[in-house]
Amino acid sequence: TVSQPINELVRCMRQVEAGDLETRVEFSSSDEIGLLGKNFNKMVARLNYLVTSITEKQERLKQAEIKALQAQINPHFLYNTLDTIKWLAKLNMVDELKVIVVELGKLLRSTITSHKEMVTVAESIATIESYIKIQKIRYRERLQVTIMISPDIYDYHLPKLLLQPIVENAIIHGLENKVGKGSLMINGRREDDKLIFEVIDDGVGIEAKKLALINAKKDLSSTSDSIGLQNVNRRIQLYYGPDYGLQLTSQPGSGTIVTLCLPLLYKGQVM
Repeated sequence: TVSQPINELVRCMRQVEAGDLETRVEFSSSDEIGLLGKNFNKMVARLNYLVTSITEKQERLKQAEIKALQAQINPHFLYNTLDTIKWLAKLNMVDELKVIVVELGKLLRSTITSHKEMVTVAESIATIESYIKIQKIRYRERLQVTIMISPDIYDYHLPKLLLQPIVENAIIHGLENKVGKGSLMINGRREDDKLIFEVIDDGVGIEAKKLALINAKKDLSSTSDSIGLQNVNRRIQLYYGPDYGLQLTSQPGSGTIVTLCLPLLYKGQVM
């Protein structure tokens, strides 16, 4: 009967509407109904091809942007480290130079020369520790650092070089201009299905208007600390979506807390 293939066509249309682009009608007749079914199948196949192509293109663009952002961070902290080496060499501080070269070697192996996009929390903290050893040579007793990472999150994964720019930002923009000693605390813990990191400094803080702009837009393009925080927030959202990212709280003259929210993922897990 005519109604049977029409009902089949309506059923398949509903499947397509629900997102199933693999569905096809199976008509064997060569009449107008058969031609309608054949054209429907061609249309769905073409639609499936276009959707797949767009999805793949978007993924390639996303990966390209992630790599560009990653490349932006690498020379940023490398330049600052080399600047410290130059300063030590001028002062002929040989022992300190040995330490900084060893730690820089670790940083280069774990970040710039490694092709891994994701690292464990333990690996990320090891990178932070190398970076802090370099900075403590520069700032000496002015910089006090405490790291408190819950051991049960060591094996979870996050994008590499995510925490280091935030720590760098806290030291350079929070503590460097502070008179006297400065304290930096790095916390990491699990909260339900999320990884939470906090980078807390007792530095100069951020004035309210600028803080509101940062938290509203995460757009720091007009400020000198734009590379670190904007880069990190963009990479988090490219990987995981808009529900994750950075949040800042600050009090001028008292310090700043940067909170990082990430999904709780093991190696190979996807959102």
